[in-house]
Amino acid sequence: MTRPKRGLSEADANTRVKAARTGKAEKTETNTAAVKKVVTKETKIEKTPAGKKIATGKKGASETKATTRSKPKADKTRTDTGEKAAAEKNAPAKKTSTEKTGRNRTDKTAGAAESSGKDRGSAKKVTSTRAAASKPKESGKATNPTTEWITYCHPSWDRGPDDDSSGDENEDEDEDEDGSPHSPNCKCKKPLSENPDWPWVVSKDGFALALKWQKEQMKRCQDAFDVYLYNDYNGYGIAEVVDGILAALDRELTKKRVAPMKLWAQLEGMAIFLVTDVNEWFGCDDPDGVDARIRLIGNGLLSALSLLESRNLLNPATTTIKNISMTLALFLTFANDWYEIAEDERGSAAWKTKVVALAKKRGVEIKGPKGIEDIVRGIENEEEDGGEGEQKEESWAEEFSTFKEQHGTAFGPDGRAVKFGGNYYDLTKVPKKELDAMRMGYGY
Repeated sequence: MTRPKRGLSEADANTRVKAARTGKAEKTETNTAAVKKVVTKETKIEKTPAGKKIATGKKGASETKATTRSKPKADKTRTDTGEKAAAEKNAPAKKTSTEKTGRNRTDKTAGAAESSGKDRGSAKKVTSTRAAASKPKESGKATNPTTEWITYCHPSWDRGPDDDSSGDENEDEDEDEDGSPHSPNCKCKKPLSENPDWPWVVSKDGFALALKWQKEQMKRCQDAFDVYLYNDYNGYGIAEVVDGILAALDRELTKKRVAPMKLWAQLEGMAIFLVTDVNEWFGCDDPDGVDARIRLIGNGLLSALSLLESRNLLNPATTTIKNISMTLALFLTFANDWYEIAEDERGSAAWKTKVVALAKKRGVEIKGPKGIEDIVRGIENEEEDGGEGEQKEESWAEEFSTFKEQHGTAFGPDGRAVKFGGNYYDLTKVPKKELDAMRMGYGY
């Protein structure tokens, strides 16, 4: 049995043609007394009262369009295209009233087809764009963005005259000449091209990391919040920040595809942070933790330098890195600070001799902070004398894993677990009411 098409029957079409010819503006409805449609999901045939089947084949474009519009919306684009082709092929030579009545519908269908065509074009464009984006990049081609190099002001810990007898007036003049924060000659965040001979150079990403970690340190400083908890609170807070720095370095070192300049930015940020003011960390009552972290800092530095050396990025003649000398000088200054405070009895900073040896091998002149020449000379003498004791060779992954097991989780004064590199000592996490109570309780 043939499934009937939904739409105008032949009788309906004849009725509308007759009405159009006589000029009558009557509604073209099927005479319910003459034709009785039974349209249900189960109905297969439309019948007249006389039992004759109504032909439901193709009678013109208008019937085809009326039929196909009842199909699901998911096939609209394909259906509209088919309707347009059928209309061009089957359109009769003489226009009937049926076609006139369906003109608006045809216009809408044509508009939909045109719109769907545009949509298909857009879809193809989007698809091709996505395909290009998902296509694997060819190996061997550089994909790293250009590094932006900036300058920053002469740090306060290294600024000022060498002679303590100089007056304050001379010191102020020295600061203006050297450049200090907020002074007329401030160098902070200026493009290197403006001061190409200025020694205090850093990548923009490295400087951002240094500022971020200095801010994290201040969040853990009792003095900054005008409270007092216990003597070594600030020192433990710095240790927590150092843990976060080491975790960030680990993420860069263990990537499948290491980005050299992102790794270098980690070293820059860490070096600037470590020479700022971490003496309270050196003196806190956790000597084992301090030793382990200083040892791990050296391991991370040497691991990163080894990787950069394999990419030929430590050769001063060809490298694109602008501040190798200064960054290495900052790490050696940090190691020297530790030696002056604790004499490095356990040799946790013995890595400094390897840093100096690598710099000499690559022809890198370590310079920058005041007194760095004496520091380098002293390290070279230690190397000739046998050093402060051999530091056990371990890969970064092994030592970092061991460190996290031994020092990654501890317990604070209140018995709560301290997450590695977390925010246990972050005073911004303490509710204001509690901070106010601390200030009142301790006389602040």
